[in-house]
Amino acid sequence: TTEVGGANLFVNLGTGRTATKIVAGLTHVCALLDNSTMKCWGNNTSGQLGLGDIANRGDGPNEMGDFLPAINLGTGKTPTNIFAFSNMSCAILNDATLKCWGKNNAGQLGKGDVANRGDNANEMGDFLAVIDLGTGKTATQVSGGLDFICAILNDATVKCWGQNARGQLGKDNTTDLGSSANQMGNNLLPININGTSGASLTALEISSGYEHTCIRRSNNTIICWGRNNNGHCGVGSSNGANASIGDAAGEMAALTGVAMGAGFGTPASLFINGRSSCAIDTANAVKCWGRNTEGQLLIGSTTQQDAPPAAVVNYGTGLVVSKLSAAFYTPCALFTNKRIKCWGRGTNGGGTLSNGVFLDGGAAGNLPFLGDVVGETGDGLPFVNH
Repeated sequence: TTEVGGANLFVNLGTGRTATKIVAGLTHVCALLDNSTMKCWGNNTSGQLGLGDIANRGDGPNEMGDFLPAINLGTGKTPTNIFAFSNMSCAILNDATLKCWGKNNAGQLGKGDVANRGDNANEMGDFLAVIDLGTGKTATQVSGGLDFICAILNDATVKCWGQNARGQLGKDNTTDLGSSANQMGNNLLPININGTSGASLTALEISSGYEHTCIRRSNNTIICWGRNNNGHCGVGSSNGANASIGDAAGEMAALTGVAMGAGFGTPASLFINGRSSCAIDTANAVKCWGRNTEGQLLIGSTTQQDAPPAAVVNYGTGLVVSKLSAAFYTPCALFTNKRIKCWGRGTNGGGTLSNGVFLDGGAAGNLPFLGDVVGETGDGLPFVNH
């Protein structure tokens, strides 16, 4: 199609501006620019673009480029790292503080209420308070999913807040946090990441999906908690449609490390998407588990994996993964040769880019998949034309 590999794919971020980092939420995208500013575009129903209104950007003329304002994060404040989750956006600032805005129905903005931020005037800039993570505590890594946020702090502990119906806050209950007074700061205690290890472990890396989170721990193991109906927590069972880990007493303390199995060495990176999870080891081998109804695990079938499978993912002869994406239905991999492959399914009529064309099958249930049969894995999976 004319869109694939064409010049009209390039996003105009403003005169002379380039992006140093790109992040995407459910229906919006944000970029950290080369001049240490942040711009967001796309859906804005909850104020997630941080522009003081609920008008979408990027769907009409004169909305991008120099017409798209940088987000006001406060006097003298610039973003050093940016994040986007479902209908909210966040930034770690140059003073190491964390600010988030957008949807706040479950207290995921950590403000002690459920009022959105960024959707009205006088809510951004100096009006937007930093998130209180506790005395002397700052966030070094941030992840999030559907209406919740988790962070690794400067002492390598983990705190989570927001929606908790599936135990995704890791508190062994289903109580939302951040929506009422006195739930943040020192009152928000770190979660138990030690599990059955018998040691005091710290967090090295964190990544979240739709309603679950995984961390890589200091003993080189991975644990996951939250919703587990597709086995994406990797504990060997999904236990039915409402299965969760971290929503009942004693579940976090009972967690053991995900058994990665043969052919996989020391975990080096995590890549968690909607309802599946992936890990890369120090030799660049990849294993994925969880939902697979669209072939997103790239194992040549649509069989759900409640734990890491026996074989590592086959991307093709000689290919070494540099980075994985975290798309809900359509993961992508960037390889060290700078080529890209994507697999899974196209969105409903929306056309998710995969094998150099747009996969557009129309209504749900009638969508083309890639990676769901053996012939579409390895060398049988084509590169994206970009």
